Amino acid sequence: MSHISETRVTDCYCGKIAILKTSWTNDNPGRHFRVCPNTGGRGPALQCGFFMWVDPPMCPRGRAIIPGLLRKLKARDEEIASLKKRLRVMVAVILLLGFLLFFWFI
Repeated sequence: MSHISETRVTDCYCGKIAILKTSWTNDNPGRHFRVCPNTGGRGPALQCGFFMWVDPPMCPRGRAIIPGLLRKLKARDEEIASLKKRLRVMVAVILLLGFLLFFWFI
């Protein structure tokens, strides 16, 4: 029975189903929370202000390590994107050179 109550849908103060989001701040990296679906809408009248953490607080060691790991991951993703772009340029140059050499010798 406790599993059912833990996975039960949470309603916000305005009666709508609160949506699940993930925090990526340095203090709460990867921590899940629920907010009103109107949060971030146009004007404060649309927001009921509901906020509830789903996960327990992260240990101090995790808060110290995870932001650094996320920065490294982001840097690797940027490096991969840059290398893919360079590869596309190199392939285009090789194809152009191949095309020119083909017609040079015909």
